[in-house]
Amino acid sequence: MSTPDAVTGTAWSARREALLAVEGIHCASCVQLIEMSVSGLPGVVSADAGLATHRLRVRVQPGKGAPGSNKVE
Repeated sequence: MSTPDAVTGTAWSARREALLAVEGIHCASCVQLIEMSVSGLPGVVSADAGLATHRLRVRVQPGKGAPGSNKVE
């Protein structure tokens, strides 16, 4: 199993949703690893990765980031 190489773009919407380009998604295990890892971050409501599209959609709850970090606003 390999891990994604890089996240290469961010587009935040007014709904606190980001669509990210992710390089190195090669299999369903990569998708699962990405979704589980990102979903566990403070403030993240959901994370949906696409194997065919190499995109990650992240939905966040504003102001719920980890203390001392850059909050998701």
